[in-house]
Amino acid sequence: MLDVVLCFHIHQPYRLCNVTFFNRNAELFDDALNRAVLEKVSRHCYTPASDLLLELSACYGADFQCAFSITGTAVEQLKMWNPEALDRLRRLVATESVELMGETYYHSLFSLFDREEFIGQVNLHTEMTNREFSELPHVFRNTELLYDDAVSDYLSCFDQFRVLLCEDAAVDEASAATPCMSYNGLHFLLFRDHTLSDDIAFRFRGSGNYDPSLTPKLFASELSKRGGMLHGGDNPVALLYVDFETLGEHYSEKSGIFTFFKDLAEIILNSAQMRFGRPSDCLKRRVKQMRKVSVQKPVSWADSGKNLSAWLSSDLQKNAMDTLLELWAELKCRGDERILKMARRLSSSDHFHYMYPWDRGADAEVHRCFSPYDSPVDAYMRYMAALAALELRLS
Repeated sequence: MLDVVLCFHIHQPYRLCNVTFFNRNAELFDDALNRAVLEKVSRHCYTPASDLLLELSACYGADFQCAFSITGTAVEQLKMWNPEALDRLRRLVATESVELMGETYYHSLFSLFDREEFIGQVNLHTEMTNREFSELPHVFRNTELLYDDAVSDYLSCFDQFRVLLCEDAAVDEASAATPCMSYNGLHFLLFRDHTLSDDIAFRFRGSGNYDPSLTPKLFASELSKRGGMLHGGDNPVALLYVDFETLGEHYSEKSGIFTFFKDLAEIILNSAQMRFGRPSDCLKRRVKQMRKVSVQKPVSWADSGKNLSAWLSSDLQKNAMDTLLELWAELKCRGDERILKMARRLSSSDHFHYMYPWDRGADAEVHRCFSPYDSPVDAYMRYMAALAALELRLS
């Protein structure tokens, strides 16, 4: 039987003001813009999409399963500007249907650069999930599903994490539906099915109804094919992982996205070949011994390259990251918690995502779509001015 693991991600960064260089007292973060984005996304997605999942949970109980990863910065903004939407998420997590996953609090790239800070941000996120949702996560997803062997090594100091999620680019296509072990034998690895996930996230279309090419019935048929990939008594897994904003924000309610998800869930729930499962539940259903997989170069779910290029391929991105890391060492030594908090907000991967060149084909369109700025250069200049303002505050 195929385990369909449905995962949603919720994240909101702190977008930047147009800071004047050498203004040590400048306000770095554009609260008006951040609030407007948060309220719009809550209205279009967080509230109605949560209601949909609460309805499915009430109707089907524990037979309907899904998982969420929610960054600390998203929770902060929900608490400030839409506590009602946060309460809905709390109600969801309190049901039998939802598992909450761990990650870095600030959605940072520090697993690539600073083991101590990476672990610190994971600790902050774990504390947040316990405080806000009364949950201790047992599944971990790194920022943008970034994974290599070092991530498993770094997480070895956390007893609770047993399962790590990563992109299916880490393995060959034939192995993607089969959970594996990390190279050191410390963690179970589940691989996101990027084809089926991206069918929903990027290729769903429709106006008033869903695209005939992506009906729930046809999508369920593609899912069921995953169920025929393995034999010998073990259960394959189809990990579907999308931004929660896919429901209602990236695709409006008029597109049919809510109806699509509801109908798809009912097909799976009434199927004899498929069932929903949370990431941690899949381990209980394994029969065969899992092979170990070594991932020596980082993979991610971003762009066509499935690597680090979304954040670290251009000169602007590299220079911004180098400057952050140079300043970071001094900030840590000073130990000013207020300034450290601002610097951690600046460590969110989004800031580097906005600097990606807009002339690089289809990938660039995604970056352009998500950027709140006029250009990658505008994103870079705002970011560097914010770092300069932080540095001045140390003097």
